[in-house]
Amino acid sequence: MPRPQPGTGPRTAACDLESERVPHMSSTLLVDQIAPFVARREWEQVHDLLADAHVCDQLGGVMLETFAEALWWLGRVNDCIVARQQVMDGCERGGDRIGAARIALLLSEDHRRQGRGAIAESWRRRAANLLDGEPECSQHGYLRLYEGERARRTGQLDVAGERLKEAGGIAQRCGDADLAADVTQEAGRVLILRGAHVEGLAVMDEAMLAATDGRLSPYTTGKIYCCLMSACDELGDVERITEWERSSSAWSREAGMNVFPGMCRVHHADLLAHLGQWSQAEQEAERACDELHEVGWVVAYAYETLGRIRRRRGDLAGSAAALMRADELGMSPDGEWSLLLLARGDVAGAMRRITRSLATSTSPPLRRSRLLPAAIEVAVVAGDQGAASTALTELEETAAAYGTLKLQATASLARSRVCLARGDWVAASASASVAVRQWLDLAAPYEVATARVLYARACRALDDHDAWTTSLELAAGVFRALGAAADLADLDRFPGRPATTSPSRSRAHTRGSLSARELEVLRLLATGATNKAIAAALVVSQKTIARHLSNIFAKLGVSTRAAATAYAYEHGIAHGAAGPHRHVGG
Repeated sequence: MPRPQPGTGPRTAACDLESERVPHMSSTLLVDQIAPFVARREWEQVHDLLADAHVCDQLGGVMLETFAEALWWLGRVNDCIVARQQVMDGCERGGDRIGAARIALLLSEDHRRQGRGAIAESWRRRAANLLDGEPECSQHGYLRLYEGERARRTGQLDVAGERLKEAGGIAQRCGDADLAADVTQEAGRVLILRGAHVEGLAVMDEAMLAATDGRLSPYTTGKIYCCLMSACDELGDVERITEWERSSSAWSREAGMNVFPGMCRVHHADLLAHLGQWSQAEQEAERACDELHEVGWVVAYAYETLGRIRRRRGDLAGSAAALMRADELGMSPDGEWSLLLLARGDVAGAMRRITRSLATSTSPPLRRSRLLPAAIEVAVVAGDQGAASTALTELEETAAAYGTLKLQATASLARSRVCLARGDWVAASASASVAVRQWLDLAAPYEVATARVLYARACRALDDHDAWTTSLELAAGVFRALGAAADLADLDRFPGRPATTSPSRSRAHTRGSLSARELEVLRLLATGATNKAIAAALVVSQKTIARHLSNIFAKLGVSTRAAATAYAYEHGIAHGAAGPHRHVGG
């Protein structure tokens, strides 16, 4: 499909610089100065070269739009809105209704992402009025796309499908690659919400391929990265997130400091937190908060991540401060708030918050599934078995409908909690054992350790002394490696916990079964390094690394890199001589 001409789509930078005229400066000179920086997306240089002319009201048309785009990529969204309104005024004065509609659609998105829904809808209606009666062009397709997105967000999936079909036809007839890819990824999201998540993710992968091979504009590339990561996060598809995360992180480091690079950083922080690399996750989330202070909804997600990490580390005051900022930015992370209140000992407050959130939530099942584990944990502590069972039933139905491993692992962990509360020790131990295996496959050390604690509680009630002491020992090693202070404190209060519980036995056993070189390879593997990177770090061939990994997998009784990584964290190997969280590129 041919690439759209610059300026045809609402997301494409205004780069037709040859036609621009700026008083007091040679047009050719200005074009020569600006064009290379625009091509390389070096937005700070673009801004600096155009700022003085803008202050003097010497910019117009294409140059003013280029200046507005620089402001957008630099995270100065409110200044960008002002500049885009000036561009739109110029389009309307010149009778360019299609150009004005393009800017109106951009302004609609800018205001929506700032949480100003009514203003965003006004700009969308204005774009529709401007396009009424005009010959078909890409802007009609973008208008249909935006209408489809709005319908999907409000659960009107049939309407969304119709609008997207119309938008896709316009993209094909107009030869707009950006519009076609955007429609494709949105169609994938609709399929996921219909319950066809395998097909939906496959469709989104098609759009992702177009983004990664450089065929699309920076805006559309960023949007597709962001949307796919968000969909995978909701589904709990950690494997797919890991596969695409390297590409999105590399892109975000070069793409400025606005919405989509910011969301890529937040997704990266969430992935690091999932893998137990809490310090790096916290740094990445804090960076997003510092750089993107004008992009409220992105920063809100970053603060929620910070709140979760700090709560698990036992920094309850820091967690509260982060969640309060998320609240101020309009996010209301009720699941995290309820768990924080629970950690503070305010069981009644936690129960009120999560009950109200579930009762008022109109989100689709996938989004509600993020609240349900917290609801179950709080209800169990509060002694409300009815509420816990109701939430568990909904969670298990969602896990069955979507079938992803993370949802299934979450449901297994939750079922173990509920069974423990009922006194059904056999069922609790069985569910916890399943959860341990599932979270090991997902390389999530914190959840593995949590499942082991639940297993230990069930085994203790069943008077299986060896099983519960061993499980506690393994959990303590992980919590200690992660710095999960609150969980370690809970283990210290575990009834009848033997004084000998420590990570030493499991570490000694593992080191006795793995050679020194295999331990080095496993430590590097736990950083997320590829075979190529490990081979380079150890100055050996990739074939040698493959042989070592085969031996390691056989000795540890695992079959995947993710499971070996989780084993390394669980047994303290990831924090050995190679240094905690050492990162190896490649």
